[in-house]
Amino acid sequence: MVRPRRELDVVDTFRVPRVLRLEQLCGKLRSSRSTVLRRLDEHGYYSSYNHSGRFLTIGEVAEFDSRGLWVWKTARFSRHGNLKQTVTFLVEDSKQGMTHEELATLLGVRVHNTLLELVQDKRIHRARLGPAFVYLSRKASVRARQVRRRKSVLSQPKKPRPH
Repeated sequence: MVRPRRELDVVDTFRVPRVLRLEQLCGKLRSSRSTVLRRLDEHGYYSSYNHSGRFLTIGEVAEFDSRGLWVWKTARFSRHGNLKQTVTFLVEDSKQGMTHEELATLLGVRVHNTLLELVQDKRIHRARLGPAFVYLSRKASVRARQVRRRKSVLSQPKKPRPH
């Protein structure tokens, strides 16, 4: 005999607090890990791209910015997926490519190893432009535009900094 499916209100569970660990979610919903994961898959959820993906949230309570990023306390989330997927999206979407420093500042995490793996997997391209490496689209036509824009920015005279 098949047990009837118990309704789990995933959305209400995330109202306060807006971010939970899987163990907390299982406790609040009084359900097994596999049941909670099934319900999350059906609903759609985001796991943090830092803290080894330990924190979870759902779109109804997350407040993503125009770049698809959201920070809640120390947990960082992206509409684009995990850290590799997010870095790939940001590089592909950028007008002039992005440096390691720009990505690390934007994402709030160290991205050195992620960038190295993405370059080795040929998911993004890397070129030295000016004093730093710039990470660029894997698509040649997009990459050419990014390089032109980056070189244009680099050729502009630096504004003096106030003392």
